[in-house]
Amino acid sequence: MSVSPYIRIIERLRRVGIPCELVIGYREGGEYGTPFFSAISKCVEKEISSPSDMSQAGIYLVNLSLFGASETAFLRAASVYDASENENVERETDEHWKIMRPISFRPTRTKEDTAENVSVYTFTDMSVRVGENGIKPYRPWCFILSGISFGTLVSDKSLGFTWAINSRENKLTPWSNDERTDNDGEALILDFKGQKYNMTLNSEAEFSPESAKWCGNAGELEYEITVTVPERGMVKMCSVKIRNKSHRQAGAGVIYYAEPVLGVDRTYQRFIKAEKIPDGVVMCSSFGETAGYSALTVAGGADFISVDRDAFICGVEERNAPAELLKAVDETAWYGDRYARAFFDDGTPLGVRGCGECELDSLAQSFAVLSGMPDKSRLNKAADSVLRELLDEKNGILKLLSPPFNGGGADAGYITSYPPGIRENGGQYTHAAVWFCMALFKLGREEEGAKLLKMLNPLVSLSGDAENDMYKTEPYAVPA
Repeated sequence: MSVSPYIRIIERLRRVGIPCELVIGYREGGEYGTPFFSAISKCVEKEISSPSDMSQAGIYLVNLSLFGASETAFLRAASVYDASENENVERETDEHWKIMRPISFRPTRTKEDTAENVSVYTFTDMSVRVGENGIKPYRPWCFILSGISFGTLVSDKSLGFTWAINSRENKLTPWSNDERTDNDGEALILDFKGQKYNMTLNSEAEFSPESAKWCGNAGELEYEITVTVPERGMVKMCSVKIRNKSHRQAGAGVIYYAEPVLGVDRTYQRFIKAEKIPDGVVMCSSFGETAGYSALTVAGGADFISVDRDAFICGVEERNAPAELLKAVDETAWYGDRYARAFFDDGTPLGVRGCGECELDSLAQSFAVLSGMPDKSRLNKAADSVLRELLDEKNGILKLLSPPFNGGGADAGYITSYPPGIRENGGQYTHAAVWFCMALFKLGREEEGAKLLKMLNPLVSLSGDAENDMYKTEPYAVPA
């Protein structure tokens, strides 16, 4: 199999700003040279514009002979496209490839598209109108509609993004910090006479405590969009009214587009699985930041539902990656009575006995439990190690790791800039301590979990002047 076509694809994608990486696996052994490595390296140097550093070009050569089946399974699980399981790219003719042509949107207009009033916005009672008479602010003007545990942030130009439980940790659709480009992970698209219109982009917007509305025109059609979020429940209601202003019959379609995230950001999008239901679609990810599966359901009497991005933007391949990942981690990261915290570039483990620094890290043990690793006996051993080596009952803290970094080992990043025993570097990181409590509860060790939670709660543990003098700060505030 020639690697040249794949190298060229990666080069072109990265040139236009699409982040991607190419791992070229090969098998080579022996003591008398490395012909495969040399041949692949020459091919890479020939194809890429900056051949001095392949890693900067997003290309990595991996000798699979140095690794076992579990590491190879891990690589395949993390990949979006596995060339070893597909047709040789050189044998594909142009007819086999589906060319992606991004949708080109026609501009819509506000209802009263005049220039008499140049005001960007007006207040009326409990609402604000943005973009009257076609005059829109330069940057997006945002507005929040939220209930107790579910909400959405929209703008005068877009349907924004939506979250459940926690607006940072469990985004259902993507959020961008770019105040110029706005959030485009959700959209309502009008399909009329062969043209596509983004129905919120140039429309007049009206925000009130109860709803967000957009009104506009596309050709002979006049439309109104209303978005609401109830105080309770996890629903974003989006209704569309369309009126034909002409005397002729007109056919039009409305497409609701949502790019699922189901987590903090787009990092694990490729592991999202989609399943059609009678009146919608359910999308799930086991890599969400909340416990268990996160699900996004879209319903509402659609004429058709597509979970194939190739039908709309580009292709996506389904694979059973989460299960493969857990199996690979369980085989490679277990060291007798603990899970390793990480591996350095040379393969040296961190968070195991003999490291000298960070021989045990609570995060790896907690998330082995919370992610559903399969061997319960290992999980209990890992929890025992945390209680034995990281719990300091005398001072009432649960250390993140032990021993702390002291500058004697390999560079583990910014954490080593803290003095030993301070903050994450061997002190208590309360987020991690609470995660370990969650792990104990999930293991069925409720008594130990409750005892530890009480120790972490200053209102319970600060019982006298001596403890308060040591704690120094507000007894109702928990340190990070």
